[in-house]
Amino acid sequence: MITIPAPRRALLVLTLFYLVALFLWLGEEDSVAFVTALGIGLAVLLMAHALVRQAGGRQLSHRRWLVTMAVSGLVTGISASLATVTLMAVKVSIHGHPGALDYPPEALIAVLTYLPGWALAGALGGLGVGLIVSALARVPPCS
Repeated sequence: MITIPAPRRALLVLTLFYLVALFLWLGEEDSVAFVTALGIGLAVLLMAHALVRQAGGRQLSHRRWLVTMAVSGLVTGISASLATVTLMAVKVSIHGHPGALDYPPEALIAVLTYLPGWALAGALGGLGVGLIVSALARVPPCS
């Protein structure tokens, strides 16, 4: 059995650091790599908050843990793409320049075309994290 941790102060501190990074990003000029990192960070933080809030303190069997982690990773991967596009659109709307956009529509569409790859990467990453946590908890693979 694996226990999902209860809410911790560390998650709150990470969220505050994320908000500071987001605030600093608003002053930057069209950095696609940074907005992508912010989109991934937002998706990971939202999933971490959701897992801790919904299942914090609960014990899961090994199989259920791995399925939960794989599905959480899948949702995080999809959310990362959508969060990145949303952040790009917000940045364009509040920080628009006359005649030139921080992120042209082609850049937003390009990020959305990566959604299936990000979903797969998220699912595999979630499964990998689940397996690592299982190994560290010394849970036998067939339990």
